[in-house]
Amino acid sequence: MKKLSCALFILLLGSPAFAVDLETMQVMALNNRAVVQRYITNVEKSQEDITIAKAGYYPSFDLYYSLNSLDEDSLTENSENSLAGARLSYNLFSGFRDKYGVMAAEQLKMVEEHRLEGIRQDIQLSVALSYLNVYDRRANLKVAEDAYKTLAKIYSDGENRYEVGLIGKNELLTFRVDYD
Repeated sequence: MKKLSCALFILLLGSPAFAVDLETMQVMALNNRAVVQRYITNVEKSQEDITIAKAGYYPSFDLYYSLNSLDEDSLTENSENSLAGARLSYNLFSGFRDKYGVMAAEQLKMVEEHRLEGIRQDIQLSVALSYLNVYDRRANLKVAEDAYKTLAKIYSDGENRYEVGLIGKNELLTFRVDYD
């Protein structure tokens, strides 16, 4: 059964019904490249870096507990005392460091997006050039086949003319050299 399905796949792949256009080939090339996935991961990481850079603007909530123990009581303190508390803080302004950190993270994300777009365009260009190369070779093959057929016809006409006596042996040999 595996041999049959493999043979059927090869048959379908070789048939003109399975022809793939340029855009489909480019999408397939982009989806099957690990380097594109690495660049996508870099863009996602830079998005997380923006979130980290904006952390200075978010409020913070801290819980704390402190326990102190002394060897013996004193007049002002017990031998054991504890302190529990919570702190809610919001950083209104801590200089331009936070602002420029966020701007830098956003610009780095733009750089990663441009790198991703660049690698995508490079892959699409490579596929398009390969696609054009195939058509160029097909056209060259067709021209070569047509030239071969034309030279074969010229040589056969030359043989007929030689047999009748219209051309000499040297001209027939010239046709044969061109044909070969």
